Amino acid sequence: MKSFIFIAAAYITGVLTAVPAGPVQNEFSRDVVLTFLAAGGLGLASYLVFLSLFLYWAKRFISGNTIKRINFAFGIALLTIAAYFLFSSAWHFLKT
Repeated sequence: MKSFIFIAAAYITGVLTAVPAGPVQNEFSRDVVLTFLAAGGLGLASYLVFLSLFLYWAKRFISGNTIKRINFAFGIALLTIAAYFLFSSAWHFLKT
């Protein structure tokens, strides 16, 4: 599993441009998939909880108009990240 992560990280960062030829091994067992989904869900939930708590706390010091701009900027950033992952995944699957 470690070798797959290192190869994937090297491929994503551009250090590795081609995956070595050979049989593809599926190392994603049910436990790995469930752990990944649970960690991803927990990470997203914790990010949203901490963001909302911070904005609730910051509301005392920052005007409502500024809070709206901050929320808008976070929304644009999240949509940009989501679009990047969507298009890069689509490009990867259409390429193969």
